[in-house]
Amino acid sequence: MIRARMILLEGQAEAMVVDAAGRQGYLPFGLFLQRFSVEQYPAEPGRPGAPKRFTAEVTVLRKSQKFEDVRIEVNKPFRRDGWTLYLTNYELSPNGQPNQCLIEAVRDPWLPAVYTGIFLMLGGAVAMLFRNPFAPCLQP
Repeated sequence: MIRARMILLEGQAEAMVVDAAGRQGYLPFGLFLQRFSVEQYPAEPGRPGAPKRFTAEVTVLRKSQKFEDVRIEVNKPFRRDGWTLYLTNYELSPNGQPNQCLIEAVRDPWLPAVYTGIFLMLGGAVAMLFRNPFAPCLQP
């Protein structure tokens, strides 16, 4: 499994990701952050409002050309070319407005093999249900 992070600044394009070991890599597409917004719960006395929902409206780029517009939200990831992009965090500018977000990019190239193994095991379990369990014991 490949896990890397990307920082998107509002109004800028990015394709580079960095993994936990600090190695840099590139996604097969780029992202341009058009707009980032945060909705908050009402503030309580002495405490600021907690984030209710934050969304990133991005444009997916291919070879520096616009490919498609998408919205990435918390718990609603975006999937493209075997990568799943999760919106995980955000930063506020000095004036208190959100201006950048943190995206986690995840790729699991072995996922089809895992699903194949699961279905083979389920098929074997179903086949065992229809096999006569006493057949070997009845033979002399």
